[in-house]
Amino acid sequence: MTNKIDNLVGSGLAPRVNREAPSSGSGKPASAGAAAGSDSVRLTGDAVQLAAVDRALAAAADVDLKQVEAIRSAIAEGRYEVNPGAVADKMLQMDKLLAVIK
Repeated sequence: MTNKIDNLVGSGLAPRVNREAPSSGSGKPASAGAAAGSDSVRLTGDAVQLAAVDRALAAAADVDLKQVEAIRSAIAEGRYEVNPGAVADKMLQMDKLLAVIK
């Protein structure tokens, strides 16, 4: 099952804002003067966190394809060695970072 999410602009996940004044019920927009200066947006904590993640991903370094190919070859040839202590340390660091975000 898929859910379609409309009104998202680019990768920043910013919703499109309808700048038309609200309808007065007659099918015509209400006076623009009445709504001037009353626009506001409130973001949930989750939205703020998502925006922070989006900015971090946008600032992240690109993938080094040469490094990826070197590791892929080392794995295929049986030369790649895993340091279980280093993996465990990185997992603990990630767990601590995720605990701060929650």
